[in-house]
Amino acid sequence: MMASRDLRRFLVLVILCLLSVPLGLDSHGGGLDSLGCHHNRKLGGYHCHRGPLAGRSFASKDEALKALEKLKGAGEAAEPEGAAWRTVVRDRLERAGRGETSYTYLAVPRAVFVVPVTDAGELVLVRQYRHPVRDWTLEVPAGSVDDGEALLEAAQRELAEEAGGRARDWRHLSAFYSSSAHISLRSDAFLATGVTLGAPSLDEGEEISVVLMPVAEALAQARAGGLADGETALAILLAAPHLERRS
Repeated sequence: MMASRDLRRFLVLVILCLLSVPLGLDSHGGGLDSLGCHHNRKLGGYHCHRGPLAGRSFASKDEALKALEKLKGAGEAAEPEGAAWRTVVRDRLERAGRGETSYTYLAVPRAVFVVPVTDAGELVLVRQYRHPVRDWTLEVPAGSVDDGEALLEAAQRELAEEAGGRARDWRHLSAFYSSSAHISLRSDAFLATGVTLGAPSLDEGEEISVVLMPVAEALAQARAGGLADGETALAILLAAPHLERRS
């Protein structure tokens, strides 16, 4: 049986989950449950987009509940103003024989990174200002996966939105964690080839310009540390074997 103190903590966590989930159906009609998760009919499995389990996937809801119980209650969960898709989670963890410790991290939805290549052998990058590092960065098109959205659909949408791109062929490269000590983000990299470009469809406030770079130069910069955005460099390196075979 769960001790009364642990039970109270568990109930607090459940309440926090309920408070962090928006009401209503998502844009695909699937709807999130009280844990901030849903069963994905296309991909299978149980995927979480809100609350303390945001960004994590499970084989079933029972597995998600077990993971939630292991947290033994969150101390606090606060959603930063103006960033509804980011949640600061402060957990209290019980360590066997060593008492309690606290852990604060950022919970966010899953993301996709696209390495787009044209038939002319150019890699499509986007240049944008990233305020946390006070710098302009060169990145591959990327973004969060919407609730109920398939990974490939998200990749296709991000390429179209940020670069006005459409691709003839798509290949899933790998999944990776961006910074597992600080953020729950799990990302998937895709290679898109036969890319043609049109007009981007940017969100209000986005300042993004498209930069075309020869594939050989992009690979050289990724290997030499010339691309400051680590996720972009990793995505390009994951695509390198396929790109080098094409050349």
